[in-house]
Amino acid sequence: MIRVIEVSLIGHHKVNGIFVDKKKFIVLKGSEFSQEVKKSCPMGIREIRDNLIKTKKVENGIFVEDVIFTSPSYAASVCVGRTGNGLKCWENVDNVRLGSLLEQYRRK
Repeated sequence: MIRVIEVSLIGHHKVNGIFVDKKKFIVLKGSEFSQEVKKSCPMGIREIRDNLIKTKKVENGIFVEDVIFTSPSYAASVCVGRTGNGLKCWENVDNVRLGSLLEQYRRK
């Protein structure tokens, strides 16, 4: 069963996404995209970021359309320009992290 969970990136309240399932996470149009990339950011994440800019899915630090990622971790990492654990980086409006939300759903 697919669970749709709306979340925001902790510390970046203008980055919003929807967790659909473990292989589909959507960063929503209008979300912010960090212009800064940390030195520790993996090359794969850098390439995804560059491609989003090149294909004009991100302009002036803003997602101009919804973008699908293969995991919440990739989504978080791309948005902030460094590695991030998606289960810990995203939270809902009640400040419950994505990992805890998924655990609650598994128990049901």
